[in-house]
Amino acid sequence: MATINVLRKASISMFFILIFNVNFGQSAKEQLKIANAAELQSKHFLDSVAFENRLGYFIIKVQVKQKTYDYIFDTGGYNTANKAILSKENIQKKLQVEVGSSNQKKSKIDLLLLPELKIGSTVFKDIGVFNFNFDESPLINCFTNGGLVGKGIIKEAIWQIDSKRSVIRITDQIDRLSNSKGGKKIKIEWDKTYNPFVTLTINGIDEKFLLDFGYGGFISLTDKTFKKLNLDPIKIITGEGSIGANGVIKEETKVSRINKTEIAGFIFDKIPVYSALSNNYNLIGSELSKYFIITIDSKANEMILTPYTDQLVIEQPRQFGFDINLKNKKLYVSKLYQNMSAEKEGLQFDDVLISYNGTQLNEEITCDEFFKLKEILKSTDNIKVEISRNGLIKSFNLVKENI
Repeated sequence: MATINVLRKASISMFFILIFNVNFGQSAKEQLKIANAAELQSKHFLDSVAFENRLGYFIIKVQVKQKTYDYIFDTGGYNTANKAILSKENIQKKLQVEVGSSNQKKSKIDLLLLPELKIGSTVFKDIGVFNFNFDESPLINCFTNGGLVGKGIIKEAIWQIDSKRSVIRITDQIDRLSNSKGGKKIKIEWDKTYNPFVTLTINGIDEKFLLDFGYGGFISLTDKTFKKLNLDPIKIITGEGSIGANGVIKEETKVSRINKTEIAGFIFDKIPVYSALSNNYNLIGSELSKYFIITIDSKANEMILTPYTDQLVIEQPRQFGFDINLKNKKLYVSKLYQNMSAEKEGLQFDDVLISYNGTQLNEEITCDEFFKLKEILKSTDNIKVEISRNGLIKSFNLVKENI
C-alpha cells in the first residue's frame, strides 16, 4: 500500500510499507491477522467485472451497503477504506497501529473490520481495512474515492485480469476460467504478511519480485539488485520520487535496461527498468497485463500467463523529460530527466503549468484535467507548455525523445 512512483510515462506505483507497533495490546502476528482478514462468501461461481486502466491502476467498482465506489485493485497492498465510508457505516475501530511509508514519515492509523463488500456479485465478509484518506497525497484521490482492494481480499479467490477486454474475472474454481488453459505457470510465494512473490530470471540471475499491480510499470529494482546485476544508469531522473500516504519523498531514480528477462519461460529482451533507494522490493507491475491474460490462483499458489500474441515486443519509453504532479489544485513540474528536452530548454522543478499547446488550464485544476494532460503527454511528440515561475510567465517548446 503506500507509494506512488511515476517511474515511466503514464505509470504510477502505490504500495504501503506497514510498520506494526506492538504497544497497542496485540502482537504483530495478531495485527497482521486482522489486517489481512477477509472471508469469501460466494460459492461455485464465476463473476466478471469491468475495470478501467487509469495510468497503470486497475480501477474497479466496489459496493459497500448500497453505495458504489472506485477502488484500486492492488496485489501488493493492504485493504483500505476512507473515512467517509467508515464513518457512514459507523464501524468501530478494532485497534490502532503505526504505519510508515517510503518517505520515512510515520503516523498512527485505525485498523477496522468492514462487515461486507461486494465486487460485482461476489461477496466478501469481515474484511480488515486501514482507514486512509490520503490527505498528504491528494493525487491518490484522483484514482480512488473508496480505497484499495488488497492482498487480504485477493488471497481469498481466483482472479483473472484480461486487459484487452478490460475485465477482471473472479471465481473459486480454476476450471471455470477457460483462458487459463494453455498458459504457463509460475509459483507464487506468500510471505508472512501475504505479500505475493514470484521468481524472475534477470540476465541469468534468479531474483524474487513482489507481484504488485499497484505499480503501474513493468520492472522496478531495489538499489541492491541494480548493483548486483551490474547495470549502468542510462538516465537519471531527479525530483519527486515516492509519493506516500504521508507525503512526498525527493530522490534520484536510475533508468537502465535488462538485456534478457525470463518470466514463466517467456523471454523478453531489453526491458527498461527503474531503481531508487526507497524501493523496498523488486517489483513486477501492472504493465505485465499488456502481454498476457494473468490468472492469480491463490488456492494453488500459482500465476498463469496466457500470452495475447507470440511476439513479446517491449515498447521502448519516450519522454519530453519532465513529469507532473497535482497539489493545491495546481499542476507543477515534479521530475526532470537528465539531458532531455525539458531540462535542456530550461524547465525547472515546481514550475506551475498554466497552458499547453495554446489550451489554457483552469486556475483550480481538476483530476480530469490532470488525466487529460497525462494522456496528451503520452500520445504527442511535440508540445508547447506555458508555466508560471516566481510571478513570471515562460513558454517552452519540447520534443519527445527516446530515454
